[in-house]
Amino acid sequence: IVLQFGTMADIIRRDSIDELKQKASHPLFSIDQTISVSLFEPVWFLFDEPTLIQYSAFHHSLKCFNFCQMMDADLHLYDNKNKMLSQFAVAGGNVEIIRRVEQLGCSFNDTLHVAICYFWFDIFVWLHETKDVPLSIDDPVYGTILSSAAASGNIRGVQYCIEKGIDVSAMNSLEIFFKFFFK
Repeated sequence: IVLQFGTMADIIRRDSIDELKQKASHPLFSIDQTISVSLFEPVWFLFDEPTLIQYSAFHHSLKCFNFCQMMDADLHLYDNKNKMLSQFAVAGGNVEIIRRVEQLGCSFNDTLHVAICYFWFDIFVWLHETKDVPLSIDDPVYGTILSSAAASGNIRGVQYCIEKGIDVSAMNSLEIFFKFFFK
């Protein structure tokens, strides 16, 4: 990874709270600013200008996350592809950050696809069983949870969906499953 030293992305990835506080002392600093698109960003999930708190959540940057929260970052902003804070927390997979996001009252309704695609099975089960996020979601972009599990090669997720009674007769899910496993 090529880090552009001193950028907001670099500061947050390193969880450098002192540098973030220094940047925040500038009169034109906005806690709700976004991380600009960069050729050096290796993670597709971060290509769509996430806010500082979203970027902190993804990178497990607890000090920066707490600072953004303390500075009253808007928890309900979306990136350019309509991803919200809870999706960044789930994609990052840090349980402490996820718990903080939960305590802040953020919705987890659109997070199952993220958990299944990032292979965070324990988080996936927690979302389904304790947050009552249904497995029957059929997102216009990502499709069904079963199709996301199959497309990402998440066998454990596919098995879980089948065990929970998800209808496997949906052609989309089966097509994706067979394309992925029987190329």
